[in-house]
Amino acid sequence: MHTNKKHVMSLEEKLTEGQLDAYLESREDYAEDERIPRAWQSIRNKRSPLLDDADRMIEIALDNNDAQAEAAARAYRQALRDVPQDFSDPDDVVWPTKPEGV
Repeated sequence: MHTNKKHVMSLEEKLTEGQLDAYLESREDYAEDERIPRAWQSIRNKRSPLLDDADRMIEIALDNNDAQAEAAARAYRQALRDVPQDFSDPDDVVWPTKPEGV
């Protein structure tokens, strides 16, 4: 039997991440403890593709037998991994600089 149920989108599904943040912050009952986990999730979302890029940089350096580029890419990747431990507040995160020429 086929049922024809419509999916009702939640507010979170309808809004982009920035729009949802703005909406939540505008609510009077929005607590700071709700914002922090969302902010860390945003940091992780930004970091993930940067880690993928760092992995590719390492692979390319290994393929090219470029020990200096490999070391720079590995240091960059480790700095990205350390972001959650190096910063206690997600608003204070300073992203590591991608190595030049890698």
